[in-house]
Amino acid sequence: MADIRRRWTRYEGRVQQARAQATSVRRALDTSEAALTEIDQLQRLKLATTPTVEVIDALTKLLPNSVWLTDLRLENGFLDMTGLAKSGAALLPLFEHSPLFRRRRPSIGRQLRSAGKQGALQPARARAPTGR
Repeated sequence: MADIRRRWTRYEGRVQQARAQATSVRRALDTSEAALTEIDQLQRLKLATTPTVEVIDALTKLLPNSVWLTDLRLENGFLDMTGLAKSGAALLPLFEHSPLFRRRRPSIGRQLRSAGKQGALQPARARAPTGR
């Protein structure tokens, strides 16, 4: 009988150790699954976002040499540009024909002030979506 109690006590100790290990493994598995879910979300976000280098490359090909950008921001899928151009309205067709910017209609802001001379550079602002 004493032998059975010793075995029983030993098995109980092993069961407790196994439960502790199982709990530890479960925590590690939960942490791992949470990390994989976060990585998956980040990968989806990255694939849905146009790389900054691609946007800058498209701008260098799209904008004429007569345009001077003074501010350029890429946030939340929109590109905000501020600068000087002979005609801000003349830039709209360029964006409408660009594969990168044509998904939604870009808006070219009203000229902030008249330059006073015909053919002079005038302030203009543009906001264009950069979605894929």
